[in-house]
Amino acid sequence: IGLLRPPLELPGVEMETILREPFAIAVPNHHRLAALDPVPVSALRDEPLIMLPRPIGLRYYSQVLGMCHRAGFSPLVIHEIGHLPTAVSLVGAGVGLTVVPESLTALKLPGVTYRALEGSTEQAETALCWRSDDAPPAVNRFLDLARELIGTGLTGLARANA
Repeated sequence: IGLLRPPLELPGVEMETILREPFAIAVPNHHRLAALDPVPVSALRDEPLIMLPRPIGLRYYSQVLGMCHRAGFSPLVIHEIGHLPTAVSLVGAGVGLTVVPESLTALKLPGVTYRALEGSTEQAETALCWRSDDAPPAVNRFLDLARELIGTGLTGLARANA
């Protein structure tokens, strides 16, 4: 069983999206955007962004570019980092800003403030994946438990089929 951000298309692997959540922006504590809540996507114009590279986060990359383009600008990408928590660490060091799935706002790092984004309907997805050939009963029990826990309504997150 794996937990991932879609898409994934592999023979013999099943995938089920279990969560959809909005994006937020991580900014340095003393940045001018830290005083806004929510932050309009248009306010990210000319701001240095740290992003996942396209080959690692194809959907994420497309979603961030799309939200910026719909707000009338192309993002100023200054770094591409292969791990969003590392990008958030760089935000805390004052290097730039990064767009993150809302659940990542639980990562409390020094020097970082998270704000909701206004003007975007993009949502990050989280999915479970597993081998489809003859899954042991424990896999089905785990999937049922995950569906039940998600169904209890985690704050800020929406069930994928809601």
